[in-house]
Order: sequence, then structure tokens, then C-alpha cells
Amino acid sequence: MSQVQPRFAVLIPAYKPSLELIQLVKALLQYPDLVPVVVDDGSGEDFAPVFAALPDCITLLRHEVNRGKGAALKTGFAYIAAHMPHLFGVVTADADGQHRTEDILRVCECLQQHPEALVLGSRLFTGNVPFRSRFGNVLTRWVFRWSTGGRVSDTQTGLRAVTLTQIPRLLEHRGERYEYEINMIIDFARAKLPIREVPIETVYINNNESSHFNPIVDSLKIYACLLKFCLSSFIAFAVDYALVLLLSFFMKPAWGEELGLAVAVVLARVASGTINFLFNKLVVFRDHGHTASKALRYLILAVLILGLNYGLLYVLNILLPIPLPVAKLLADLLLFFFSYAMQKKVVFR
Repeated sequence: MSQVQPRFAVLIPAYKPSLELIQLVKALLQYPDLVPVVVDDGSGEDFAPVFAALPDCITLLRHEVNRGKGAALKTGFAYIAAHMPHLFGVVTADADGQHRTEDILRVCECLQQHPEALVLGSRLFTGNVPFRSRFGNVLTRWVFRWSTGGRVSDTQTGLRAVTLTQIPRLLEHRGERYEYEINMIIDFARAKLPIREVPIETVYINNNESSHFNPIVDSLKIYACLLKFCLSSFIAFAVDYALVLLLSFFMKPAWGEELGLAVAVVLARVASGTINFLFNKLVVFRDHGHTASKALRYLILAVLILGLNYGLLYVLNILLPIPLPVAKLLADLLLFFFSYAMQKKVVFR
């Protein structure tokens, strides 16, 4: 394949890049249908010679200070949409030489065949792959599949392609750093838009030492929604757990084992459910829809989970019997995953 028709912008966010950036840009310029756009994300004076060595014919955008990969991508997307509307699509590529020109061309070709899709250049992760890269991709892939139901083999690839018509959508995604890339895939999955994958070679230079990915800070941002849901669930669980034990202590002697347990479970779930609904709506899923309709859906789900919760407690605590504190832990753990999936897919869609 010597040419790509029609033309594509190749957007390269660069923070403190090595000389591989120059080699990549020069390789791209061998193809007249690829238009390099580089964003210097506040690399500083020490890296000015690298950017100065880039060919004058390319587009070079700058951030005065480092704002993150997501912010650099948004800057590039906005510029391309405003100044290059004649192009067919835009491909994002990393500045560290991980993406071969041949793979960039293959991603472009796939987008031509599927212009409605988000095309990912998915690494095969064969050979000598750094542990943090392999582990990070496996974890993110699992979280993505669990939270959206979609299947993507490489959620962290920086090689992606979309048509220019998708840029307004991309500019709305949250995130300024690496979490922006996972938010992009999640948005396409939630919107039921197609995601296509093109296998590409896995290339790591010097064990990926040039990566500016912070395993702690950036991972927390990538998994922010799931972590906030865990926090919300923990708060609700703590309230529910304490109230079940407290109320059952007073009600079982007066009302009997079965009725006392049932009343304790209901009252505790009403209190914890109210807290959980408000936290999830305002903080976790940032849902701004009508509260009444969301509350009705949540109430139906809560009633369903309440029945399941009591049923599990009845089996575990009364029939087996397992001590109530242990039975409560087991029941809530089993229902946690069910609750998350239902709230994401049904209550706060």
C-alpha cells in the first residue's frame, strides 16, 4: 500500500519527546495523503531542539505548560476541525516511535472501509513486553468489559482513527491526561457506535522508558468511575451493615427471628439506598436527567436487590446457619457486581 485515499491528519501529542519523533514525522511525509500535526505539550526549553528539527512544512501546536495527553489531543482535534475540514479523518499516534508507518496506514485503510467506527490499532502483546504495560492493559480491558459489556483487546493503544465528523464528540469527552483515551472508547461503546480493531506490531523502545504514564495517578483517573462506585457502595454498605445488626438486635427478641430480620433489612436498605442513589447520581455517573424517573428506576432495582438480599440472608443465616455478620458480607459482595451493572445500564444510562 503506497497511498491512502482520501487524506488523513496524523495527530501526535508530544511531551519531552526523543529523536524518534523526528524519524516518525519524516517517515509520514513520504506519503502525500498523511498530514502530520504535532502538539508540544509544554515540553520546555530542554526539548526545543527536537521540535526545531521537525520539517517546516508540518503543523506544530504548543502548550506553554504541560496539560496532559488528553488536553493535547483535544487541542489537535480542535485545530484540525477548524483548519483542515477537507480531510477525511484523523489518526492519533504516539511520539515515542511505538507506531510504525505501516500500521498507521492500515488503520487509515480500515477507517475508509468503516467510516462510522472508532478504529484501534491493537497491539498483540507478544514477545518482550514490559510488565506494567501488559498488566495495565489486562486490568483496563477487564474493567472496560465489565462496565460496558464491550470487548476490546487493547484499551490503552494510542493508535486510533476517526473521521472528522466525530471530532465534536471527541471534544466533549472528559479527561486531560491518559484517562481521556479510555473515556473515548467507553463513550463509543455506550453510544453503540462500532469499534474496529486492527492488529499492529508491539514495539517498545528501551523497555518503554520514555512513557510518561504515572502508574498510580493516571490509573486512578482511568478507573475513576469504578473507584467512585466502590466508594459509594462502601458508604452505603457501612450504613446498611450497621443498621441491620443494630435493628435486628432489638427486633428479633420482640418480633421473632424471621420477621425481625425482615424488618431490619428493609429499614436499613431504605436508609442506605437513599444515600447510595444520591451519591451515584451526583458523583459517580454525573447524571443530570430527571431525578424522579431515575429515582423510580433505582427504587425498582432496590426492591429487586432487597428481595435478593433477604433471600440470601435467609439461606445463609437461618438455613445453613452462618453467623449474621459473615452472611451479610457474603450477600452484599455477591450483589455488588449485579448492582453496578444494572445502575450503569438501566438506572443512569
